Amino acid sequence: MDSQVPTGILLVNTGTPDAPTREAVVRYLRNFLTDRRIVNIPPLIWKPVLNGIILRVRPEKTVRIYQRIWTSEGSPYTLHSQALEQALAEAYRTRGADNITVRMAHRYGNPSMEAGLRNFKMQGCTRLIVLPLYPQQAFPTTHSVHDELTRLLSALSYQPELNFIWDYCDDPTWIQAVVDSIRPHLPADPSRSHLLFSFHSEPLKDRRAGDPYCRQVEQSVQSIGEALGLPEGSFSCAFQSQFDDAQRWLGPFLHHRAAHLKSQGIDELRVVCPGFAVDCTETLYDIEVQLRLELAGDFPQEHFSYIPCLNASPTHVKALMTIIEKHL
Repeated sequence: MDSQVPTGILLVNTGTPDAPTREAVVRYLRNFLTDRRIVNIPPLIWKPVLNGIILRVRPEKTVRIYQRIWTSEGSPYTLHSQALEQALAEAYRTRGADNITVRMAHRYGNPSMEAGLRNFKMQGCTRLIVLPLYPQQAFPTTHSVHDELTRLLSALSYQPELNFIWDYCDDPTWIQAVVDSIRPHLPADPSRSHLLFSFHSEPLKDRRAGDPYCRQVEQSVQSIGEALGLPEGSFSCAFQSQFDDAQRWLGPFLHHRAAHLKSQGIDELRVVCPGFAVDCTETLYDIEVQLRLELAGDFPQEHFSYIPCLNASPTHVKALMTIIEKHL
């Protein structure tokens, strides 16, 4: 990497409310649910529904979920994100790359993408690398980040040399980082154990419109399974966190797949979520709390385990550095 060019590296992930309160959750949901990449309904129709029904009913349940996983130091999602930002920045400092500034931003919530871009502009960064922390490219995630990035750069009159990384699902260092995170959790005898990869679902209409997400998910699962040396049939893929029932979503759904595995004689279930860069509500609540509770009768505590996300692990930092430098 050219050591003479002031460079800003913006890591972007989805986000979290500022606090586990109704006010903060409503503010977050309003921002999230007015993104046309998330809900593609004409605003004249959608806004009355959003403000009159959804933001009156949904926040109560959402607040309880965040309160369940919130820590005394704050949101686990924010803490993991900050740790990843700091670890990557420290890795570049260790290399003597004093020209590089690393910032973590949320597509919805704080710290915002706008704040990160203003910081880069103020520091005179003439090169910008934007890495959405979604290994698999999707319309509601990666493309939404690109939409907002384009809007903000225009609004801020900021025109750096831009490198936007659309996905990294086939990057060998990322695959190896996931493999290294999984391997210590695998049993010596995999015959009655199953490794279940869980990814965020998406509307089928996006897939029909050409979204590469499903294909890239399948590629990632196959590559990781092969790198682990797992026999065919000992691992599979499912999807979680469907937003609503008003449209068809990508499946098979996680809880259905887990129940089916039990009916097939599987005694031990391990779940991993490599589509999420850091642990968040979709892992810490949907998997560790909700799915564990739902499957308690089929998979007792000692027979069910969740394998954490890469978070700020050294292998994750190494992978991100390799991905960033490869795309220059």
